[in-house]
Amino acid sequence: MPAQLELELLDSLRTEQQVVTTAVLPTKDYRNTDFAGGAQAEQIIPGIVHLDSIYVVPERLGEGIRRKLIEHIEEWAKVNGAAAILCLTKSEAIDAEFLSANGYHSLFGVAVKILSSTS
Repeated sequence: MPAQLELELLDSLRTEQQVVTTAVLPTKDYRNTDFAGGAQAEQIIPGIVHLDSIYVVPERLGEGIRRKLIEHIEEWAKVNGAAAILCLTKSEAIDAEFLSANGYHSLFGVAVKILSSTS
């Protein structure tokens, strides 16, 4: 990941039940931004978050943006009391290999990550 990457994560919607996160890469003057990607997750039942999608524009792949997005979703999930994150790995919106590299375990088309306690 380039050292000069200055990724900003903006919450366009953030509640206890749902987070939609957008990643932007500021330009040098910080007045305009380039869309880099986004992620969406929601708490489907108390303690369980469903990761719906992660997207990074093709030109930005390999810059660590997906990792930043998933870390942001995981932190949001912990703050809101989630014990686990689930996602359907058969969905085109989720890359199963990426999830596996980030601590998710797949079984029957569902990837699961048990979150560590925040205390």
